[in-house]
Amino acid sequence: MTRHLTLLLIPLFTSPLTLADSTAPQDAKVKNVIEKVERDLEEWRHNLLYETIKQATNGIKPFTTDGCSGGMSSGWQHLARVLPVFKKQFGDIPPWESCCVTHDREYWAGANSNGFEKRRLADKALWQCVKEFGRTHSDEFSQRFKIDREVIKQQFAITAELMYRAVRVGGQPCTPLPWRWGYGWPYCQSNQPDKS
Repeated sequence: MTRHLTLLLIPLFTSPLTLADSTAPQDAKVKNVIEKVERDLEEWRHNLLYETIKQATNGIKPFTTDGCSGGMSSGWQHLARVLPVFKKQFGDIPPWESCCVTHDREYWAGANSNGFEKRRLADKALWQCVKEFGRTHSDEFSQRFKIDREVIKQQFAITAELMYRAVRVGGQPCTPLPWRWGYGWPYCQSNQPDKS
């Protein structure tokens, strides 16, 4: 159990490092150092995943998705079930859930060749997809909810940024989390979930 907590706490404590690609302006030298530290902290996990893939006798499991992980889709669905007014106003699922499903496809397979960069590109694509969804639907939502379209775009940009930060921290390979990079493969040998 302690090992699993440690594996989860390292990315949590280094989460400010995941902001190297954030929109905040940074000195190029500082950005390079942050990226190197982030890469070094994650690369050993990609090596563990690579070893797991090599040893997997049954291959990869069929693709599954939970929509937007971390309880976002399941929480949304729950609210839609218990609050008919919520369902009527916002629907059964987050309207940008297709962005998450596309992201899940990348995470499911967890490409290992240059895995760090591929995971980061998948996370950036999720960020861009959610942000773009807000931009392209801002007129519709503005009329529907009587909110200024710039406010809607800003809220989607914030949502996209929060989702990006969450997947950078919580999506590393070889964690005990079900939405980890390479979740279609068995758990890494050194990272079997506790059975107790």
